[in-house]
Amino acid sequence: DRDFNLRRIERYLSLIWDSRANPVIILNKADLCTDTETFIREVESISPGIPILCMSALKKSGIEQIYNFLKGGKTVVFLGSSGTGKSTIINCLLEAPKQATNTLRDNGKGRHTTSYRELFMVPDRRGMVIDNPGMREIQLWTNENIIEKTFIDIEDLSQRCRFNNCSHTKEPGCAVKEALEGGSLKPKRLESYFKQKGELKRLLEKTELTKKKLINARKRKSKELSKLIRRYKLQDKMQYNKG
Repeated sequence: DRDFNLRRIERYLSLIWDSRANPVIILNKADLCTDTETFIREVESISPGIPILCMSALKKSGIEQIYNFLKGGKTVVFLGSSGTGKSTIINCLLEAPKQATNTLRDNGKGRHTTSYRELFMVPDRRGMVIDNPGMREIQLWTNENIIEKTFIDIEDLSQRCRFNNCSHTKEPGCAVKEALEGGSLKPKRLESYFKQKGELKRLLEKTELTKKKLINARKRKSKELSKLIRRYKLQDKMQYNKG
């Protein structure tokens, strides 16, 4: 529906890779779309090698695809914006209306129906599923290496750049720029790559600054404590000499 957003999917993938889970992308509400193949191709362009399932939980169509990823001893977590049908999918898997569902607002945005995380056992020992509240904002908190998995196509291109430290902006012999000019790499995809890299760089810098402040604060406290101990020792020595 109107919540379809490739850039948001990229951010979800970065979070999932960082958690060391294996992502599977579900395109729900296929019953509202007359051209699902176009959406599938768009998602494939940003998620090479990642399984993509197209279904309609409301119509219970295609739901059986998820069972390929549900096995005993496995836990599946559903992530997504409010109103994407996570709870409806889980109700289908559980074969019972365990989770409350709701309709979208008039502006196409979802309503917060699930307000807490809950774990369910899937019938016939097919593992467990966790339903999560809808996410309105996705804050990255990861390391830069995870970005390489989310943007593996750009990382592969960068291996063919003339310079190892190519920034993909103005250097000659940049394979990323050539792909951009040739049309095989979309501008918004590269823009999202730069945005996530920049965001993570700022987070790392902020983290390092916080660490330095904590270290300096501990050093100051340690010096103050050492001075205090020396003062008490001196006072004890003076009292001992007087005695």
